[in-house]
This record gives sequence, structure tokens and C-alpha cells, in this order.
Amino acid sequence: MRGRGALVLVVEDEQSVREPLTHLLRRRDFEVVTADTAAQAVALLEQRTPNAAIVDLRLGGETGRDVVARVPAEVPVIIFSGMAGETGGLEHLRPATKFVEKPCSLTWLIDRLDEMLAAYRMFLPSADSASSVPNSAV
Repeated sequence: MRGRGALVLVVEDEQSVREPLTHLLRRRDFEVVTADTAAQAVALLEQRTPNAAIVDLRLGGETGRDVVARVPAEVPVIIFSGMAGETGGLEHLRPATKFVEKPCSLTWLIDRLDEMLAAYRMFLPSADSASSVPNSAV
């Protein structure tokens, strides 16, 4: 399966991870918006609702937990972090959450994203509006 224009929010403070991940997502036909801080991610979520999010929990001095809490419950979230113990139950609070431990193959990560989107496809807007979903409920 390919991205088919689905909007993915990538929240990652490490440029060496964020840029290759963004590049691979775009090559697989995803639309991507990125943030390297929790504040930037929350601002983006106030403007648009993504079809999925990939969120690092450690963002310099900030936490990605605030970002995960702001993503609508029906939107799949991949928590992408180097410490398995950091999730602290987040994956049980959200029905569409998967934890992926760093480091891993970015191609493998995107394959997991494809699987999650396929499972939650009924929540996605039509292909015509996938890239411009307004966020009126945040």
C-alpha cells in the first residue's frame, strides 16, 4: 500500500532522523508536515488534522506526550522512541497507537504506518480532501 496523499505529521527533533523519514514518506506518496518541537507540533495540529502521526517522545527539553494527547483519538499514532519504557501506558490510552523503538529501519517503520492506515482507512477523509483537512475541534 502507498500513502495515497495521506497527511502524516512527523514530530522528531533529530534532523538526521526527521529528514530521511520525511523523504521516504514523500517517495511513498504521503503528504508530510514536520515539527522538531512539541510547540510546533501542537500549532500544526491546531491548523490541520493529520491522517496519522509519528511522534518522538523525547524532544530536547520537551515531551512528545503533549503532542500525542492532542492528536484526535481516531488518528493512528506511531510513538517512535529510543526507550521502550517511555510510553508509560500511552499505547493503552489510544486505540490506534503503536510503539516503535529506535533505531529501526525507516522503511520498516513506514510499512507499519501503511498497515495502521489500512486498518483505520474508514476514518480517513476522501482522497480529494486528504491533504486539506481543516481542524475545527482542537
